[in-house]
Amino acid sequence: MNSCDFKSSQAAVTHVLITSPDGAADWPAGTNRTLTWEAADLDSDPLTYSVMYSYDGGENWQLIADLLTGTSFRVNVNSMAGGDDVRFPVVATDGVNIGWDETEGPITIPNKVPIALITNPTPGKVIVPGGLVVFLGTATDMEDGAL
Repeated sequence: MNSCDFKSSQAAVTHVLITSPDGAADWPAGTNRTLTWEAADLDSDPLTYSVMYSYDGGENWQLIADLLTGTSFRVNVNSMAGGDDVRFPVVATDGVNIGWDETEGPITIPNKVPIALITNPTPGKVIVPGGLVVFLGTATDMEDGAL
């Protein structure tokens, strides 16, 4: 695991250990889940936390929360792109030093359906019978981006 060991690291000044989830997990659609962690700073400076997210096994990361002062973060599963190797790291800082930990096992979040939007004709637009209509639209997929 790519993390700072909370209990035994002598070199790190700031320590973080994610306590939940503590292994591989399935997070179903329509639910909220909570990440929790323990943290300590050897010289007792106050800590702030950032939470990141990757739905592709760590290939790409997104910052989803920063400047947190508590040791938990509630995740709305429906707001996250899906995947079978989702990971959440937590980074702690005292303003100078950092420590971090990453969820222990892969988390599975269901993929989301693409969202389509018709941009032309606009709502309420009147088209005369036999008139030309040019349809325009966009579509976005949380896992694949613009379609």
